[in-house]
Amino acid sequence: MKDYDKGWSYTLFHRYPHLYLPFMVSMIPHTYKEVDSICRIFELYGIGKNARILDFSCGIGRHSIELAKRKFNVVGYDPSAFYIRFANSLSKHQKSRRKHEVEFFCGHPLRISTSFTGHKKFDGAIMMGCLGFHDDEFDKLVLKNIGEVLRAGSILIIELENRDWTIRNFQSYTHNQFDDLEIFEKWEFNSRSSISESVSKFYKKNKVGLRLLLNLRTHIRLYSLHEIVKTLENTGWSYLNSFDNILELTSLRHQSQDMIIVARKNTP
Repeated sequence: MKDYDKGWSYTLFHRYPHLYLPFMVSMIPHTYKEVDSICRIFELYGIGKNARILDFSCGIGRHSIELAKRKFNVVGYDPSAFYIRFANSLSKHQKSRRKHEVEFFCGHPLRISTSFTGHKKFDGAIMMGCLGFHDDEFDKLVLKNIGEVLRAGSILIIELENRDWTIRNFQSYTHNQFDDLEIFEKWEFNSRSSISESVSKFYKKNKVGLRLLLNLRTHIRLYSLHEIVKTLENTGWSYLNSFDNILELTSLRHQSQDMIIVARKNTP
């Protein structure tokens, strides 16, 4: 925990959050269908309307806000003050369309249990693409912390990249561009550690060309299904099910790019 502010995710999401904002905004059109699937999973495992839901590492709050429209009581939690301000602004803009209130909190990813001391426990939680930014021990601590604020029997939904797919479809170079921003990334995969490492360069587009804004080394710990299941079982959760992707909810396969994992909090 003491090294959190030295990691690449702290640099990007705290010091340069505006550089990742275009990625988050570009995903807003997919939100409605993604939350459709989240609601289907909750319903399948007995989490009904009016349940109290935690959106961990909520980013700009797009899932939180849409879940509130579906009559869930939602709390979005994120380490980035920049994204929490954006989420509150987005929520205020859509207030007339919500069925329930949504609250947003900014806090350290490993202090969530203390952030909600004395609060009513959650009935369910979602973690959309936020595991693997540090190391295995950090992920275990995150899962344990989330478990401390959820009631026994509650449901956790996790979205993450499938290591098996990445190995078969590895891209050494990626390029993304937005209105005034271009991102070039050079990737390498360490099969021993299951860590995908990159040199990511963020450029601002201007009339004469590109101006470098940030040169950042990043890494993401990728999981196979059996690894994330073992991690869950070691942190107080029971594996229930897995799906191909959040839009389709078809059965998970080796060739699935993403994994949607469903787990239940164990009874003490």
